[in-house]
Amino acid sequence: MTADKLFSSRLVLSSKLAIESSCDNVVIVFHTRTLSRLELTKSLYELLCDKFAHPAYFRDAIPRQWEESLSGHVALLVEKGFLLTEEQNDELAGQLIERKLSVTSHTLFNTQLRQKGGTRADVAVAGVPYDLGNVVAPGARRAPDEIRICSYDYDCQLDFFTGRPLGWLDVERSERILEGTTICDWGNIWFRYGESPERIFQRIGDVCDEIIEVGSLPLFIGGDHSITFPIVERLQAKQPIAVLWFDAHNDYAEFVPGVCSNHKNVARHIAMLPNVYSLVQVGVRGYAVHDEFNKARAKISIITPSNLRENGIAGILAVLPESLPCYISVDIDVLDPSCAPGTSTPVPGGLSLSELKDALRDVASERDVVGMDLVEVNPEKDIGQITSIVACQLLLNSMGAIMRRKKMEAAAEECLQGQTG
Repeated sequence: MTADKLFSSRLVLSSKLAIESSCDNVVIVFHTRTLSRLELTKSLYELLCDKFAHPAYFRDAIPRQWEESLSGHVALLVEKGFLLTEEQNDELAGQLIERKLSVTSHTLFNTQLRQKGGTRADVAVAGVPYDLGNVVAPGARRAPDEIRICSYDYDCQLDFFTGRPLGWLDVERSERILEGTTICDWGNIWFRYGESPERIFQRIGDVCDEIIEVGSLPLFIGGDHSITFPIVERLQAKQPIAVLWFDAHNDYAEFVPGVCSNHKNVARHIAMLPNVYSLVQVGVRGYAVHDEFNKARAKISIITPSNLRENGIAGILAVLPESLPCYISVDIDVLDPSCAPGTSTPVPGGLSLSELKDALRDVASERDVVGMDLVEVNPEKDIGQITSIVACQLLLNSMGAIMRRKKMEAAAEECLQGQTG
């Protein structure tokens, strides 16, 4: 904006602004329409709210001795749409922007960002920066972007001549994983500040449907554990399924009138869905204030860490129906806090990283997995990003096993068709 236009127009703060965070002398302001952010000093933010809450000329609102130092800041605010002219404000009034996804600055493993009309990928990633379902501590909303940033240590490489993904070398098992598997990052689920959880869950479910319709495997990164419900709800509407639930808690709390679905009662919601025939919970431990275990339910099986160590993967497969497609949900607190400290509800005595990787790998080799999520990573409670790095390893490990089985099944089917043809 030129100086003449800056001084000749009455300006007003956009009604589409929200405070994303505030600490010390810094305020981060979020534009809910354009999804852009600006970091302002607290004094500048307070000045803007005081002087431009209603249309005002720059020279009338800003003291003369500050005009020169603030003119550049105000021009940037106008350029970004945080300050509007009266005409712009009138034009935008009443407009309601609706979308399902927002573009992110980073993608998981530096893979391609989804392009509308582009080719189908084997795996579709969607982040859910939502933690209103966590009644203990906020912070899990930051996980999708934090995990993506850490995932750049596992950069996806392509063959120079063919463009085919080279995959990764699993050093521990001396084998390549995800070779030839295409991964596409769809960005984050978009939501409007102040929107109801029901509307947000509807949007998560709609994105899940879109991923399935294009033929990709859905991989969701939370967010808190409540985001699993809308995903499972859509999957079980298409066919009967089993759910494999890795968690330190059984998440089977009573429903409280007026309280939305949250991370404490999400498993109860899922168990009530008509086409969820089996819910296998692995890693549950510790002490519960309420006796929730004895209130469950023929369709729910609980495997504690000691059960898993005693019986191995056979204990899970014995209660996870072979005839049903399986959805996997991983709450990072299933791990012992010593290897995953960044979560809001840590419980000592959890699985080791090796135990969880082995369980995920073995189940994915033996069952038809139709989707997966990883939730409850809380960067605000993490130490040196270790939990986000662990999350990246779990995602690589799980997707490697899932896609290996799917490619083997596809090859077997192709061979069978060739023989019958």
